[in-house]
Amino acid sequence: MSSRKNYKSIFIDLAKKRGYIVHKPSFNEKNNNIDFILEGQIHGKSKKVTVDIKKRNSKNANQWAWIEYENSKGGQGWI
Repeated sequence: MSSRKNYKSIFIDLAKKRGYIVHKPSFNEKNNNIDFILEGQIHGKSKKVTVDIKKRNSKNANQWAWIEYENSKGGQGWI
């Protein structure tokens, strides 16, 4: 068995080192491609953010990551 970590376990380790609490998604959230839920503090208030990690799996894959904090209508966006 290899000791190499996959991209999801590396992400979890980095998030925890930065003080986030990492939650596993529910069954419905997994069906919506949510890999993790990060919980942290913003201005003293607890905030949760859903995370969908995209793995680069081909030479034609996008080289950019899109991060959206607010959608085009001013509502909550996604990362």
